[in-house]
Amino acid sequence: MGVDYDARFGIGFDVKIDIENSKFDCGYEFLEDLTDGEPYRYFEYGESNYGGDCFFCVVLRNPFGDGFDLTGEEYVLKDFLSKNECIEINGRFGCVGGLHVW
Repeated sequence: MGVDYDARFGIGFDVKIDIENSKFDCGYEFLEDLTDGEPYRYFEYGESNYGGDCFFCVVLRNPFGDGFDLTGEEYVLKDFLSKNECIEINGRFGCVGGLHVW
């Protein structure tokens, strides 16, 4: 049996989604709609396809486009995520992600 995997990382936040209070059936549909046209992207990591846990991250699409100081970007992304009641931010701003097994 073969297993496919890839590493997914970015600069942003781990997020938890309350999908029951949204109009979508699953987390990736919700995040795809939320980040469409925004300077952010999302990704999933974990091993949910094999019965394990699934984690989502929302990260900066181009983190170093304006230089290496990300101080302002942290607060803008946090404000963007906080406006939506279906999202809970987990942890601190920084390098997030992990192995995605599918």
